[in-house]
Amino acid sequence: MISGFILKENRLRQISVQSAEDFTDEMIWIDLVAPTDEERELVEEHFQFELPEKAEINDLEASARFYEDDDGLHIHSFFLNDFDTNARNITVAFSIYNNRLFTIHEEELSAFRLYRLRARQIQLELTNGQVDVMNIIIGLHETAIEHVADVLERIYSELENTSPYVLAQEDDNPKKAKKRRRLESQDDDSDKKPTMEEVLQNIAMQEDTNGKARLSLMDTRRSFSFLMRGQLLSEAQKNDVREILQDLESLTGHTTFLFDKVNFLLDAATGKISLEQSRIIKIFSIASVVFLPPTLIASIYGMNFPMPELNFSLGYPLSIGAMILSGIAPYLLFKKKGWL
Repeated sequence: MISGFILKENRLRQISVQSAEDFTDEMIWIDLVAPTDEERELVEEHFQFELPEKAEINDLEASARFYEDDDGLHIHSFFLNDFDTNARNITVAFSIYNNRLFTIHEEELSAFRLYRLRARQIQLELTNGQVDVMNIIIGLHETAIEHVADVLERIYSELENTSPYVLAQEDDNPKKAKKRRRLESQDDDSDKKPTMEEVLQNIAMQEDTNGKARLSLMDTRRSFSFLMRGQLLSEAQKNDVREILQDLESLTGHTTFLFDKVNFLLDAATGKISLEQSRIIKIFSIASVVFLPPTLIASIYGMNFPMPELNFSLGYPLSIGAMILSGIAPYLLFKKKGWL
């Protein structure tokens, strides 16, 4: 899909491009979303400009992501895309040729959609009667940073909602805990408590999103550093970039805080799972200790007295009583020690 943008009353106006006749010399920004080979050829033939290939866009080498050649300035930046549950970074290729901006990305991005909405209301600054497309690049990155800030806020909210299920204290008495859970389920059937597996899955998902948000912020910082070092910005633009870099520093620190919170919740959740498993193992251990003496008595009695009812009529009652007493004794001991 190709979209062209012209300047009308110092505001961006979007025009859908379906054929070569839709292109105009007034277009200052050409945006290509998942372009086909035909659409790429259409843009290259009309503007006499060679667009970067997909392999070049996805190249991770710094020298291939930020460079300037005969075809103009090229910047490849990560933009966070979280339209669905699987958040990921999409590489956006920015190219400036003859004071015209070309952008290529494989998916529609929240930052681009939000910037287009804002550009319809906010007037762009003009330099010598013309718009500086560098302002569009800075504006898109600034919008992307704001979007990442919203994502980080959502991650924190999700972790706060998950914390009570991880940090909730269980009753020592299993009967009371079971009764309490039954009463809670009767009070509100719609608000079901998630399983520990769902809790761990949610925590892992938030950690993955936080890591990708951090990567997007770091890549944006690299893009701005390249523009600052290359003396490609005006003084006003440099001041704007410096303020944006300060926001980047604070957001990067917040991602570190979220990483620590995620690790704490993961440790607490795994510790809670270990405690529950220990309780189950303890039940089997106590059962084996309680039933071991009766089993031993039954084995000795049965092997040494083939026909006990012929020799001693009280043999069976005494053996059964001894088995019961030998089983009750360790149970009472465990009860006194508080191990049950």
